[in-house]
Amino acid sequence: MFQIRRGVFETNSSSSHSISIRRNGHTYTKDEIMKGLWLYDDGSYCVWDNDIEFGRSPFEPLTTFKDKVRYALASYHDDQNKIDEICSIFTKYTEGGWLDLKSVLIDKDDEDRSWYGVIRGYVDHQSIGILQNFLRSHNVSLEEFLTNSKYIVWVDGDEYQIKESLFESGLVHIEDFEEVDASMSNDDLEWEQYKKDNPDWDKEDEDDDSDEGWDPQLLMMR
Repeated sequence: MFQIRRGVFETNSSSSHSISIRRNGHTYTKDEIMKGLWLYDDGSYCVWDNDIEFGRSPFEPLTTFKDKVRYALASYHDDQNKIDEICSIFTKYTEGGWLDLKSVLIDKDDEDRSWYGVIRGYVDHQSIGILQNFLRSHNVSLEEFLTNSKYIVWVDGDEYQIKESLFESGLVHIEDFEEVDASMSNDDLEWEQYKKDNPDWDKEDEDDDSDEGWDPQLLMMR
């Protein structure tokens, strides 16, 4: 979610990652699906640890089928059913290709399984739930998200704000998007719920900053 105030791009999300919806999108062509995908003779595409690690940097706009598959695997790293769904979608659109997850698969007896889940891979802690909440709130299927060019994932850090700079500079045009910040993380949703449950939440900081009981003499004595 965003607003323009005095020509400035703003977002109400604290997340470092976000999802945007372009006005003009299309289902990827076969050539677009295969862009950047190098399959072995047996049709496999090997996924490595660094393929499914999305922190706060480097900055990446994820616009291709391959890149969004990577992000989906990282987002659903602890959900076997969703991993199976992603693998099925990959096979369907690459006409027989398959995701080789052996190098990132965690053995059931491995202690890492309690931390990562089914496969290794992660999404920045501030951005956990970005994809899941987007699909749910916009009634978009995982297949639609992966195979349509209108959906973009921005991997960024709130200390860098590169996406914001691209919009403010005019290098990326805000009018080309239906929604620039169409996603919310789990943390964002919890914050929104807190504000609903506590209508006077914005007065709490005022109370904390009150000078009541403050003695300047104490400060001078330190």
